[in-house]
Amino acid sequence: MPREGVTLVLLAAGRAKRMGRPKLDLDIDGRTLLQRALDACARHPTIVVVSEDSAAVLRRSTVPPTLCGVVRQLHPEQGLASSARLGAKAAPADVAVGIVLADRPFLRAEIVDRTVARYREGAAEIVYPVVEGIPAHPVIFGPAMRARLESCPDGESLQGLRDAEGVVVERVAIDDPGALFDIDTEEDLERARMWAEHGVAGP
Repeated sequence: MPREGVTLVLLAAGRAKRMGRPKLDLDIDGRTLLQRALDACARHPTIVVVSEDSAAVLRRSTVPPTLCGVVRQLHPEQGLASSARLGAKAAPADVAVGIVLADRPFLRAEIVDRTVARYREGAAEIVYPVVEGIPAHPVIFGPAMRARLESCPDGESLQGLRDAEGVVVERVAIDDPGALFDIDTEEDLERARMWAEHGVAGP
């Protein structure tokens, strides 16, 4: 019988230190980075973790009806683990949580759907897609690993939780290099815009 209950946690509170300016309001092919992430998550219950800057972007976005919570990260300098912890704690009890990063402009809803479906149909505690063996998102943590996520200290590596020993993991092979593309620099942004406009084969 399929397992029920996956709530996505969209991490949108990063400081964009390498970018040098807030990035989630940047436009790629007519949609902001945050809008593209919201669209990718739109078919599943989603909690968005925002900073002061990204909260303003969220207010200007078209939010899906599946948006079920917004959590304010008052200390974005504490890193991804802190934001993931806040989002996980805000999710309904006893459900899995799927961590999604808001700066992945080419993450498609179909990839999110497929990853969620594989979690629900299987028995793994952690499920995530891979492109030629390289991990992508979302990363779904079942209830036991969610409990560890909720107690992880600031500065903890989410990769460390994803790769924890002794945990049943399913890696979903996908043929989509866009799932790996993230925006950290102005050069990344230019490449993303070129890709969106001209349909180049990869990042």
